[in-house]
Amino acid sequence: MDNALASHLSEIAKVNVNIYHKFTKKATKKMFDYLIKQSENTCYYFNQNIVKYLAIAEWQNKKISSIVVLGPFLSNSDLKIYNIASKSKRIQNELSSLPILNKSEINSITSITASLINCGEAKVHMETDFQDDSHIVQDSGDLDDNFEQQVNERYKKQRELIDAIIDGNAKQADILTDGTPTSFFSPFVSRVPSSPLRSAKNIGFAYNTMCRIGAEQGGLEPVYVHLISEKYAIKIEQARDLNSIWHLIRTMAQEYCDLISDLHNKHYGRLVSATISYVNMHYSQQLTLTQIAHAVHSNLSVLSRNFSKETGQSLFEFINFQRIEFAKQLIRTENSKMNEIAINVGFNGQSYFAQCFKKIVGMSPSEYAKSRDLGHDLDAE
Repeated sequence: MDNALASHLSEIAKVNVNIYHKFTKKATKKMFDYLIKQSENTCYYFNQNIVKYLAIAEWQNKKISSIVVLGPFLSNSDLKIYNIASKSKRIQNELSSLPILNKSEINSITSITASLINCGEAKVHMETDFQDDSHIVQDSGDLDDNFEQQVNERYKKQRELIDAIIDGNAKQADILTDGTPTSFFSPFVSRVPSSPLRSAKNIGFAYNTMCRIGAEQGGLEPVYVHLISEKYAIKIEQARDLNSIWHLIRTMAQEYCDLISDLHNKHYGRLVSATISYVNMHYSQQLTLTQIAHAVHSNLSVLSRNFSKETGQSLFEFINFQRIEFAKQLIRTENSKMNEIAINVGFNGQSYFAQCFKKIVGMSPSEYAKSRDLGHDLDAE
């Protein structure tokens, strides 16, 4: 077994797969003692401090040569709502970033992994030797007296978010979606008790609708509202953990606000307005000036002349500026690597991205990220 196989399994299973050469002694002994007594096609499913793992042995000559561990992840079968008060912020963030799997998904990834390792199907044994119920709280009917207050406060914030998007107020939208994933989704995550991930996705779709309403009332063209809404609906459905959905909600609100702000603050002609909207919708793709001119039903010379005259910058400069603005947004709201952010906003390489970033922002992407971590209001400086 090696890291290449682990990477291959991760891609297939959509869950992190690691080959643990060192695990906690207690857990390792439990895994080994259980698997050595079973047939070669048996998987060991266990809890360790809330999170779940699947252990599958690689057999050679009737002996266990190594153990492949799939995880960590969370399970629908025993997770309803995080007891936020009982966990540190670090643990809350770690739990929120884990995939949440149902029984069918657990069986599927186990079968796939076992067939790759030992050329046979595996049966999942639901073992819970390291049970910890401290993360479970009662259903919403038994929650404390603050529940009604929490619900009222959440709906108030949702109405304020619509108003923020109508006004293109990105800073206010950021405040209204701030916090942690677990605090953000509570108390509504219990709406589908057997699937907190499904509950979080439903909340994400609701926020998508609210953003869409705000954008429409703010005057954004219906075609762009539709494209943004559809883009985030797909991303929310594909998300595998609460943390990803929370980041999508925050990024979605910011994108709507930025577009509305551009619409309100700039009074351009039809051709330039259409060009700006097109760039804002397709900045993550490889853009050419000829392609943009064709999309807005103009020729390159006319478009370039009008764009420079009305905005005071060339179309090429504007594209880079917008990409850097979206990159700043990702740096503020996500923990992605800089090369990933560069690609996500349309740059071919990290070197040119860093060069453009420093030219426009006045500091490197890493310096900007470090300032964010220190709590500086970067855009006010």
